[in-house]
Amino acid sequence: MLLGIELNWMELEVSLPVVTDNPLFGSRQFFVWVERDIADLLLLSIAIISGVVFAFSKEKREDEMITSIRKDSLIWAFYFNYAVLIISIFLISGFDLFLVLALNMLSLLMFFIVRFQWQKRLLKNSLDAE
Repeated sequence: MLLGIELNWMELEVSLPVVTDNPLFGSRQFFVWVERDIADLLLLSIAIISGVVFAFSKEKREDEMITSIRKDSLIWAFYFNYAVLIISIFLISGFDLFLVLALNMLSLLMFFIVRFQWQKRLLKNSLDAE
C-alpha cells in the first residue's frame, strides 16, 4: 500500500529457484522453488540498470574535467552513503533497519547522480560566466 493506494495491478506470481528460504512460520530451506511476486524484483532491477546507464553514460563533451567531476562525485557518494548507513545502524533497529538497508542499494547511485549533475551545472555556469 502506497499513500493509501493498494497496488494490485502488478501481481506477477512466479515460481523461482532460491538459494535459501526462511518463511515467517517455518524452517529455513536451501535450494528450493518458491512462489514469489516478481513485480518488485523487476522494478528494482529496472531502477538499478537504468540508474547505472544514466550515471555512467558518456557525455557529449567528455574531457578530463568531466572525468574528474565523475570520479570526485563517485567518491563523495560513497562516503556519504556509508556515513548514512553507519549512522542508521546505530539509530534505527528492527524491520526499519532492514528497510534502510534495502534503500541503501539505490542510495549510492542516487547520491552519485545528484552530485555529478550538480557539479556539471556549476561547471557550466562558471564557464558561461566567463
